[in-house]
Amino acid sequence: MRTTKTILTPAIVIVLALAAPALSATVNWDGGGGDGDWANPLNWTDDAVPAPGDVVSTDGAAGVTARSVAVDAGGEYHLRDFTGTLAVLAVGVEGSGWAEVVNAALNCPILQVGLFEGSGGAMTVQSLQAGTASVGASGLGFLQLDGQMVSATGTLGLFHRSSGDMLVTQFGQWTCDDLIVGSYGNGNLTMEPGARVTAQTAIVGFAEGTIGSVSLSNGARLEAADALVVGYSGTGSLDVANAGQVACGMAVIGGMWELMEPGSGSATVSGNSSLSVAGDLFVGESGAGGLTVSGRSWVGFNDVYVGFMPGVQGDVTLDGPISTIVGTNAFVGGYGRGSVTMTGTSELNLTGRCYLGYQPGGEGVLAMG
Repeated sequence: MRTTKTILTPAIVIVLALAAPALSATVNWDGGGGDGDWANPLNWTDDAVPAPGDVVSTDGAAGVTARSVAVDAGGEYHLRDFTGTLAVLAVGVEGSGWAEVVNAALNCPILQVGLFEGSGGAMTVQSLQAGTASVGASGLGFLQLDGQMVSATGTLGLFHRSSGDMLVTQFGQWTCDDLIVGSYGNGNLTMEPGARVTAQTAIVGFAEGTIGSVSLSNGARLEAADALVVGYSGTGSLDVANAGQVACGMAVIGGMWELMEPGSGSATVSGNSSLSVAGDLFVGESGAGGLTVSGRSWVGFNDVYVGFMPGVQGDVTLDGPISTIVGTNAFVGGYGRGSVTMTGTSELNLTGRCYLGYQPGGEGVLAMG
């Protein structure tokens, strides 16, 4: 007899096939080997190292080390009350797998959720220290972060035909150096009220043909100290709603100028939300870009460039009440076409000047109504 267990996620449904006892064993850590070695059978009940498709519990395990751990074939790994280092942790290798990290101090230099094409992996994490973290490597991956996670890199949708989704729940915190949402696959990052994601650089929609999306609301905060790019060479979207906050060093919405195949990007800031850019803001740098600010929201920057490169369309829309853009200078229509449309009681506050069509061949429009 076989049963199924269904895990519902915001974007994917992963069905784990749980085999009968003859095919799937329940294996618990007992530490009988005394050396903390995951591969030592004496450390497990019945003196058997867990198989990828087993149901595994590590309650109370301390100082555990492993070269690689695979969760597959409908396996469930419960890493609870656990301390140790798993050099490689792969959840969903060729089939499906599920793992949870609860009340644990886990170091994982390589984390892959949904490793190969056709696989599906899902994880719930309370605490994790990782090197490279890939959710949706070549398959489908989902990770729910309920606590703190630190990683050198974080990629949602790593390779072609992959899909990676991450949900950062209330008060969850993820810190990484380089964040890519939709690398060569598709990626989605959802941040619930109070969630926080901090990176040096954040790219949404990296490669041509990919789709990346980020959404946050109700006090959730996304920070990118160096740069935030929405639609690098793919399609990117950023939705900041209901008192959500985004802060970054510089921001590009729509393409990067050095690329032959620029992407497209859109950003919406609504409902008392904010986008704070310490440096310059580009809306339509080398690809189509759009920024909409509404519902008492605020966007601040040094200078803003709307429709920067030849043939590019950039559009900024301010819709009242009291939606505000604050900066030094606005360059609307550089070598491309740019527009700023203001309605209601929205405000454009500049300490410098607003330039319309400031380069040869450029077109700039400022409309107020």
